[in-house]
Formats: sequence, C-alpha cells, structure tokens
Amino acid sequence: MRYLKRLLLGWWFVVIPVYGLAGPSTWDDWERESLERAGEPDFDLAYAVAALEYGHPAQAVFALERVLLLQPWNHRARLELGRAHYRLGEYDRARRAFTTVLAADPPPAVKEKAHLWLEAIEAARDRRRARWEAGFGLWVGADSNVNVATSSDRVKIPALGEFLLSDSARRRSDRFMELQVAGRGEVPLNQHESLFFEAGVLNRNNFATREFDLRSESLRVGWAWQDDRRVFRVPLDVQWLQVGDRAWRRLALLGVAWDGRLGRRPVGLGLQLGTQDYPASSTQNTRMLILQAGTLLPAPGGRPLSLSVNLGSESATRDVGEHNGRRYAGGTLRWQTALPQQWTLSARLDWQRALYREPHPVFGVTRRETLAVLTLEGARRFGKYGTLQLRLQLADNDSTIDFYAYERRQLSLGWKLDWR
Repeated sequence: MRYLKRLLLGWWFVVIPVYGLAGPSTWDDWERESLERAGEPDFDLAYAVAALEYGHPAQAVFALERVLLLQPWNHRARLELGRAHYRLGEYDRARRAFTTVLAADPPPAVKEKAHLWLEAIEAARDRRRARWEAGFGLWVGADSNVNVATSSDRVKIPALGEFLLSDSARRRSDRFMELQVAGRGEVPLNQHESLFFEAGVLNRNNFATREFDLRSESLRVGWAWQDDRRVFRVPLDVQWLQVGDRAWRRLALLGVAWDGRLGRRPVGLGLQLGTQDYPASSTQNTRMLILQAGTLLPAPGGRPLSLSVNLGSESATRDVGEHNGRRYAGGTLRWQTALPQQWTLSARLDWQRALYREPHPVFGVTRRETLAVLTLEGARRFGKYGTLQLRLQLADNDSTIDFYAYERRQLSLGWKLDWR
C-alpha cells in the first residue's frame, strides 16, 4: 500500500528538526531523560516519536497532548498524535487529529502526510469489517489429454518385454464443460486478528469420456494476524478429488505463512505439513512437507513479475509404497498487464523437477520427472455483468519412465461472475 510505505519511511522528518541525530539510544534512556525534561515541547515531541517507534503509543499520546497544550498550532505534533491514536486502534480520534491539521491549511508537505494517514485509517477500518465474496464460472473447451496419459501405445517392462496399453491407459482427447462455484470470507476479531475461510467446487464433465469426469471440493479455514507491515496466517487446507464415479484422492495440509517486507522488497514465506490418501491404492499414500517463498521482481513496462519457489518432500506411509515417495523443487512465475477496453492479459509458468525415492518395482528404474505448464489468459470485463475469459494451457511432463511421460493442451472459453 503506497501510503503506508511512504508514511513508514517518512516519520523521521519530525525528529531531526526538533531533536537532532544525537538523542537517547534506547527506550530506557528516553524514559530516564523524560523524568527531567517532560514538559519541554521539543523534547516531548521527540520523545513521542521515539515512543511510537519503540511500540509505546499510549506514552506518545500523553507527551503530544502536553505539546499541543502549549503549542496548539504545532502541525507536526498533531500529526504524530493522530499516528499514536491510529496505533492504538482509536480511528475516530486519529481522524479528528488529521482533519484538524487539514482545516488549518498547513504547508503542502503536511497536507500530503495528513491525507495519506486518512487513507490508512479507511484501509484499517475495511480490515475490521466482515468481507464476503462469491464467484460463479462456466467454461467450455477442448482437452487433448483428459486422462493425463502417455501417447505411446505400448510400454517396455524389463525381463518381460513390450506390452500393448489399453485405450484407458493411453492419451484420450475430448471436449468438456466446466462449472466452478467458490466463496470466501473474513471475519475480524479485533484490530489485528481475523478468521478466514474459502470454499470451492469444480465439476468438469467430458462429452465422451465420462469415466474421466472430474469433481474437486476444497476448503480452507484459518486464523490471521496483521498490522501495517506484515501478515501472519495459519491455514488448514482440505481437498477431495473424484475421477469418474471413484473417490481418487484426499488431501489435508496445515500451514503457517508470513507476508511482509525485507528492506523494500515484498516477501512471502510459508510452511505446510500434511497427508494425501488414495482410497483405491493405499500404497500411494504419503506424508508431505512443503516450504514456500515468494517475491515481486521488476519487469519491462513497469508491470512486476510475481515469483514463488517451493521445495517439497513426500514420504510413503507404507513400506511397500516407498517408490511413490519423492523430493521436488519448483516454482511459479506470473505476469499480468492491463490493455485498452477493459482487457487484461496474463501469463503463468509453473515448473517442477522431482526425484522419486526408490526404483519402480515394475519398470526397475528410479523415476525422475520434469514438468512445465504454461498458461496464457486474456480477459475482458463487462462491469457488473461479469468477465469473459479465454485460456490456453500447455503442459509437458518428461519422465525417465515412458509410461508417465505426457503432453497436454487445453483451450477454453468461459464466463465468470463475482459478487461482493
């Protein structure tokens, strides 16, 4: 948020003119000196700024009220008083302080500062309101590989020779219709804490290959803590995936995530622990550990690139399934730009390299894979009537075992509606 960044970098303009650069070096030093100098306007102002930076906004309020009692025209002191009330979550008092400054017609720099803090107050109030969103989407498209299978018609098994694959084990193409319904919400508990949830259902029905229809149900619930500089979340993610009429996979992940800044660069860090279970094949069940990190990178045209990387480890829950355990590293690169006439264009590249833990018991080699997925999307918004989306996705999975190597192309056209 631009106003918070400028405010956090600009608070020092108060201290240097009134107190210089050689003030007390610790909060205890400030406290000791206040015993002798409290009541001196210049000291009280510098003391209040220090109190805010050391996390003592209540002390700052008392000091600034002393300054304004003697110097009611002191715009800088009143700005800092508004900032102190803001830190205490007393937004009405903070707003009165900033509007009083503006009513006095101060210099342009002071006006700009007051306006930025008023914007920050509105943003903070928005965070205190419960927020609800819902979305509905309908897509039609074509998929060159609905069963995510190899294009080869046969595989070679050591010591047994070549085997002809059945139709269901080979790549199948089809057209599809996809329906998505999703909702999310956030309920503030106090100035910094909130509860959040997200839920979604996806149904993809193929026109001919109904045995590969997909249904995904997902749920995310959690707790969040945030202030002006950082956000800390504890999410729980659950997903149920069905293929055709069979329960295919159950996934559960508990995580922690932090978003903030390192220097001037926005950074996100995350950790997730969980399990994935396959009801029809328990040897595929694994325990999961995922580490994540993300940031923004500069790009031509002033549109930043979003970069995230992840490291993962999956361990089989049964000894006979150890060949399904793996370690992997991957990442995602995203870019988006706005075009004339309410159009937006976005691109996303996902990649992953995986090394499985043990040789495959049938094919006799250790499985290594490199997956790359490129998604291109153009969208045209029509106000309250929704958004038209055209999406092209290209996927390529290279594997040391031909049976698991595949290519996939998907093209879809859809309409999406959102409500808030």
